[in-house]
Amino acid sequence: MSLRHRPAHEDEDASALRLGPEFNNAGCLLISEVRYLLEHRPSEKAAPDTSVYKKTLEYVKTFAKFDKPEAAAAIRDLVKVDDDKLQPLLDEIQTMRKFQS
Repeated sequence: MSLRHRPAHEDEDASALRLGPEFNNAGCLLISEVRYLLEHRPSEKAAPDTSVYKKTLEYVKTFAKFDKPEAAAAIRDLVKVDDDKLQPLLDEIQTMRKFQS
């Protein structure tokens, strides 16, 4: 009977959210930022526009709130709240919810 060893390095698999070490501490993008990135691809298109690309672009155009990247960056700066300030706010919201039900 042979024992199988797990590989030291797991394969990247986006469907299982294993994106690789460079994404371990990465934050998510706002929909407006995704829209900007999709609309401003390099002009020497390495890959043709696929149906997935077109559907994604349509989605972000529908739901993006900000047209300019400066506005999205300003919003990102406004909503930064550190954990020490956020936890009391969440606790207060939870307390209010208890009294409403």
